[in-house]
Amino acid sequence: MKIPDARPGHRHKRWIALPAALLSLHLSCSPSPKAPQAKTGKSGPDPTAVSVGDWKATTSQVHLLIAWRIGEIADSSNTDEVKSRLLEDLVEEQLLDLAATRAGVVAQEPEIQAYLQQMENEKNRALGDEETRKTLRLQVASSLRAQKFVEEHLVRSFQPDPAVIARYYQDHLSEFMSPETVRVKEILVNNEVEAERILNLLKSSQGKNFNELARLYSKAPSSENGGEMGRFARGDLPEELEKVFFGKLKPGRIGEVFQTMYGYHIFLLVERSKPYQKSLETATPEIAEKLREEYQRTSVQAKLEELKNEIPVKIYRNRLDFRYNGDKFSGGFF
Repeated sequence: MKIPDARPGHRHKRWIALPAALLSLHLSCSPSPKAPQAKTGKSGPDPTAVSVGDWKATTSQVHLLIAWRIGEIADSSNTDEVKSRLLEDLVEEQLLDLAATRAGVVAQEPEIQAYLQQMENEKNRALGDEETRKTLRLQVASSLRAQKFVEEHLVRSFQPDPAVIARYYQDHLSEFMSPETVRVKEILVNNEVEAERILNLLKSSQGKNFNELARLYSKAPSSENGGEMGRFARGDLPEELEKVFFGKLKPGRIGEVFQTMYGYHIFLLVERSKPYQKSLETATPEIAEKLREEYQRTSVQAKLEELKNEIPVKIYRNRLDFRYNGDKFSGGFF
C-alpha cells in the first residue's frame, strides 16, 4: 500500500511504500452526491471502536474514514475483508503518527489548510458538512506528520551503494531494455473530402508543409505543436494503429487517410527507434529509487513491529458496523 508525498506542491513527486493506505485519503475524499457523512448512533453516546495508545476513534468516525477510503476500491465497498484491511491501515497510520509526535514532528496549520483547499479545488465542491470536514482535517494532519516522520527519521540517511546498484542492474537486465518506439504526427479533420484534399497537398510537397497544415486544419490538441503526438511503444496505441506504425508505414512517410471515431486522420511517421539496452549510467537513477523504496518499506515495517509491541491497540469488534476478520492485532480484540 502507498502514500504520496503529502506536502502541497509535491503531490506527484514520489509515492513511497507504507502499509497505511489511509495516508493517501486526501487524494480521494471529495464527496459524491452520496458522500458518506458521520453516522450517529440510534441512542446514547458514540462509543470508542478503536484505540491506539491515547488516540481513539468512535464508531461513527471509523465508519466515516472507511467509507471515504473504500470508494476507491471497485466492487468491494461492502466486503468485511476490505473493511478489515482498511481498519488495520488506519491503526498502523496512527502508530506512525504517535511516533512522529514523540519525535517532535509537526503538521503546520497552513499546510493542512492548503491541502484541504486543494482537495476542494480539485473536485470543485465542498468536502462535506462540518463534522466530516473536521474528521478529514484530522486525517490530513495525521498523514502529514506520518509522511514527515518517515522521510526525516527513517529514510533520509539512506544512500544506495554503487556496488549494489551495479549488481541489481546485472541481475535485472530485462527491466532496462528500452522498447521499439515510434514518433508520430497527425492531422485530424471532420470529413473525408477535406482529409483527402489535405493529403494531396502533403503529397505534392512531399510532406514538407505537414506542420503548417496541421496548425491550419487539424482539430486535434496537437495542432498547436504542428501535429506532434509524441513517442509510443507497442501496447500504447490501438491495435489497428500499431499495425500501421510498426508495420506498413515507413519512417518519413505519410499514410493514407485513416478513419476513427474521432474523425479522419492523416499520420506522418517521423521515426521508428529500435529496442536497445539502457546503460548502467542511464539506469542508475531508476535503480536507486527502487532500492530507496525497498528500504522505506522494510524500515517502516520494522518500526511498526516495534511500535506494536510498545503501544496498546484495542479493537472493539462489537462496536464496528462490519465483521472484523483481520489478524494483525490479535492481542487487542474486545
